[in-house]
Amino acid sequence: MAKVLIVDDSRAIRLIVRREIEALGLEAEEAEDGARALVYMAEHKVDLVVLDLTMPVQGGPETLAKIRAHGLTTPVIVLTAESKRSTLSELMKAKIDDYILKPFKPEELRTKVSKVLKLAPRAQPVVNPAAAVSPASATSKPASESESYTKGEDMQQSDVLVVDDLENVFKKLRSLVPEKLTMELAQTGAAAITVARQRTFRIVLIDLEIPGTDSKALLRELKTIQKDATYLALCMRAGSADPEKDMKALGFDGYLYKPFEADRVTALLAQASGGGEALAVVQDDVLRIAAFAGWETSMERYLPKLSTLIDKSLNEMAAACFDQVIFDMTSFPPRADRTPRLVLEVLGKTGKVGLTLKVVGLPETKKMLDLYVDTKTIPFFESVEAARR
Repeated sequence: MAKVLIVDDSRAIRLIVRREIEALGLEAEEAEDGARALVYMAEHKVDLVVLDLTMPVQGGPETLAKIRAHGLTTPVIVLTAESKRSTLSELMKAKIDDYILKPFKPEELRTKVSKVLKLAPRAQPVVNPAAAVSPASATSKPASESESYTKGEDMQQSDVLVVDDLENVFKKLRSLVPEKLTMELAQTGAAAITVARQRTFRIVLIDLEIPGTDSKALLRELKTIQKDATYLALCMRAGSADPEKDMKALGFDGYLYKPFEADRVTALLAQASGGGEALAVVQDDVLRIAAFAGWETSMERYLPKLSTLIDKSLNEMAAACFDQVIFDMTSFPPRADRTPRLVLEVLGKTGKVGLTLKVVGLPETKKMLDLYVDTKTIPFFESVEAARR
């Protein structure tokens, strides 16, 4: 059986290409960048490489050059969003066997793979149109009318789904977020629906201007499939007086402006993901809350998850035989309705596991705690160093 190596940093693209390769009766392997592809090819025989042109770590042109430099004549089909004649001409000079322009349709991929590998004609598989990686000119069916999909715990888990027709947007985001966050790209509304039925996501980012796609309608449909996700709009800076209000009116939980601001992207995705260790960090006897940069709707999801993580962290600190907890809430936004309540909750939990509590925070936080008898007497400091003296 012929083996095809799929090299693309987008897991969603790799999934779609793999499905078509396997539909042709071929074996498929994956690599998320050129460097990993070369390592794999050094150890395994590969009959065809489907190579993305633009990737972090090591892109398509460099990977192709190294493949040829090692004396390998393995056929290569390049995936590219670049349609300039000069670029395509340079690719052909680099001894590729064919290229496919993004966005592409599954039948085009199958045809070119079959041609390069000289496969015997065979019946073409029936493919769900929603899987096409091409502009969605027509709206997809509501989830209730579409094909069945895996539900509940059987679905694979991912962190972020980015729905944007521009691959560079995804790659820029990928470069700004922690490596531990898994990300998928869907370049059309139809592809987004397909991927959403195959795995669950914590965060879904939807561009407001995808050619041939009604982003508001797409948002509504995705919410029927991914009810627990946080939905953020990707939009340009249009001078709105209240962008948060405008996005909430459309049904989004919040927004990210393009071009991106690195700090805001990192903070918002960390908070929206909500279930990870990024919410709070334990270091010796210090329990530190991570910065929050979300919206009111995100805060309502954030607090219960933070409470669960605090409970777990305090139990671990008690098991490690610490006798005190320095609760560093410097990054927690002072809110008159939430700050005292959170501190009281932590006070109750520390008492249950036999720990004493010290609080570190901003001057505004101290003023809020002084308003209540139960929190006014808790030892308060403006730095961890001061709390340890």
